[in-house]
Amino acid sequence: MKSTSDTTVICDGSGYKVQLGSAVNLQWQAMGCAEKHERAHIADLMEICPEGCTDKEKGTPHPTGDDPRGCPPFEDKGTYAQWRATTECHGYSVEEECLVEQFKSADAQGKVAIRNRLNKHVRRSLKYWKC
Repeated sequence: MKSTSDTTVICDGSGYKVQLGSAVNLQWQAMGCAEKHERAHIADLMEICPEGCTDKEKGTPHPTGDDPRGCPPFEDKGTYAQWRATTECHGYSVEEECLVEQFKSADAQGKVAIRNRLNKHVRRSLKYWKC
């Protein structure tokens, strides 16, 4: 089971669900964007494994934890590393777009928080995943 401090995708007994975990400690601007990041992963999982969380206990990791190879259509997506890079690029691109948009209307404190999230995590992750 994933730690409750992890911001990730889990099963809720009938489908995929976002677990915000440590994201609840972010300022309100960043929290909404972290959720959008995880929802991008849900969209990617639904494409390869729509039934992956059916009948799974609430709070359990998505179908095969961090590795979707247990889902039959996965083989069409290349290697696990390729799929993981694709879904992380998707998630971080969505999060970056969200943060940039929220930056426009944020107060001074919010702008600092958003700039920090963008520069210390999101853009580093986009570079890491070669997006």
